[in-house]
Amino acid sequence: MAKKQTSRPAPSSDGEFVSVINLKGSVSLKEWLSGISKKTHIPAAAIVRLGLGEWAKKHGHEAPPEK
Repeated sequence: MAKKQTSRPAPSSDGEFVSVINLKGSVSLKEWLSGISKKTHIPAAAIVRLGLGEWAKKHGHEAPPEK
């Protein structure tokens, strides 16, 4: 039986966070990122956001928004 599709609410502009990406990778990649997160006490999502910001800066793009 097929899953029933549910509608998702539209993102609000009042500071509510929404899912941006779903990162797929190997088990070893997950363990690597989890290890960094545990060692630094920085959530994995924050590490990914920081990395995206650094990549954008390095390649001449504007910085990501604060929120």
